[in-house]
Amino acid sequence: MVVYNFFLGGDFLENLTDHDPSYYISYLKDKSNLNDAEIKRKIDELNIHHGYKLHLEYFMKNEIQFYTIGFVLKFIELLKLNNIIPKNFLPDAFTGQSDTFRSHLNLSMGILSDDILNLKKTFKLKNVELNGKNFSVYKEYNNINLMDKVIKNSANLVNNFFEEVNSSIKHKGTKFIFIIHPSKNEVYFPIFSNKISKDEFIDYSYLRKKFKSYLNEEMLILDLTDELIKEVKKNPNLNLFWELDGHYTIEGYKLVSEIISNYLSSRKNFY
Repeated sequence: MVVYNFFLGGDFLENLTDHDPSYYISYLKDKSNLNDAEIKRKIDELNIHHGYKLHLEYFMKNEIQFYTIGFVLKFIELLKLNNIIPKNFLPDAFTGQSDTFRSHLNLSMGILSDDILNLKKTFKLKNVELNGKNFSVYKEYNNINLMDKVIKNSANLVNNFFEEVNSSIKHKGTKFIFIIHPSKNEVYFPIFSNKISKDEFIDYSYLRKKFKSYLNEEMLILDLTDELIKEVKKNPNLNLFWELDGHYTIEGYKLVSEIISNYLSSRKNFY
């Protein structure tokens, strides 16, 4: 089984860049003026506070042998920080040894066209308070023509990956599952829509449905949005997302893991 996790809150815009993972460590290091030991501690904190172990429970519960690319990428970063492997190891692994590539200060991998890369500059973040909670909002999400380009770009990347992987695994009976993780906005905006001004309201449901309509019809899709909305309606005190960065809390990861585990268990032909 191949599981592709897609986060609606950030991946549309993340897919407008082609930074290699080294960029984010370098950015954190420079922006916060952190030394190598502090960077290592930050990575450990991510494991604790964002519950990465917890969000893999749905694999553990089903006794499925699994591998996570995220762990591999973080492990490579730690090796680079300890000078065990060269700083340019990861870019070279993706693109080959390229002087042109290394001249890019933003560590762009040269995968996306300039038209796509320039789209991200259009988006400006603003904060909105709703029902005592703070939400980060891109007002440009209401620009249907702009968002159609953004959504199509992500759908094309996902479809290309699916087609490449599926051609290698389908004859083995291996399944490809695409899991859609909603952002805090996607869960709470529909619930409190009557408290949001027309100027600040964004129809995330429309954007999500548009995205799904562009995905390959052969792909198995598990969309967690409606389940999370239902749980929050039942228990408004549920704290599923961190206040600042929008990732799931440990409570959120536990709920999501339970939903995914139940989904996998109901599809016995997966394994």
